[in-house]
Amino acid sequence: MAVLITGIDVLASANICCRVGGMAEERRFMTTPEELASAVKDRRRELHLTQAQVAQTAGVTRQFVSMVERSHPTAELGKVLAVLDAVQIHALAIPAPVASQHKNMNELDLNQHLRDYLARGWV
Repeated sequence: MAVLITGIDVLASANICCRVGGMAEERRFMTTPEELASAVKDRRRELHLTQAQVAQTAGVTRQFVSMVERSHPTAELGKVLAVLDAVQIHALAIPAPVASQHKNMNELDLNQHLRDYLARGWV
């Protein structure tokens, strides 16, 4: 399994973007705490939010948001999900593509992978 992170108008350091209903949407796999941290920090900045504002919305401390943005490897999952929600990033767990078929994840068509996944009725 991998986690596919989607967020509206998240364009900084985007791997793959598409247009949905006139808005930009990014889809990228998060396979490390560093990639998740980068997505949270990029999105927070795009929304012009402080760590304190995200913390208040998520019901966590500002220090916890800082931990997430610094890729702390043992951050509590429920709180991480609350932070993701606060910055309008949604996590969807889907089976990862076979790694041997996609040596470079940047070349993978994530939109097609998601369409294939949804077509199987696994949601």
